[in-house]
Amino acid sequence: MKNLKLFWVVVLAVSGVAISLYFAPITENNRRVFYLSERQLQELQSRADVRNDADAAFRIYRYYEIYKKDWEMSVFWLRKAADLGNESAKEILSRLRPYLDDEPSMEEKKE
Repeated sequence: MKNLKLFWVVVLAVSGVAISLYFAPITENNRRVFYLSERQLQELQSRADVRNDADAAFRIYRYYEIYKKDWEMSVFWLRKAADLGNESAKEILSRLRPYLDDEPSMEEKKE
């Protein structure tokens, strides 16, 4: 059964669905699914910045939130993903809004 949980995390992480955390808890043993090499991180940052790729920005958000456990960087990339139109990022950001004490994202300002 443990392998099944890890399978769900892998499948949902690849598809970019934010609810993967509900299917299996992220532990030290399986958080490596969210690892990015320096080259992968640079490539995704380029896609997010140059091509306005919302999915790339969301993948970076997940890397910082789950693998690196870096709150500031994860919120930065979550906002960028939401601003670029990623629906999962918008939903997560709306739930986090009460806990954020700075400026809303561009997407939130429109609403």
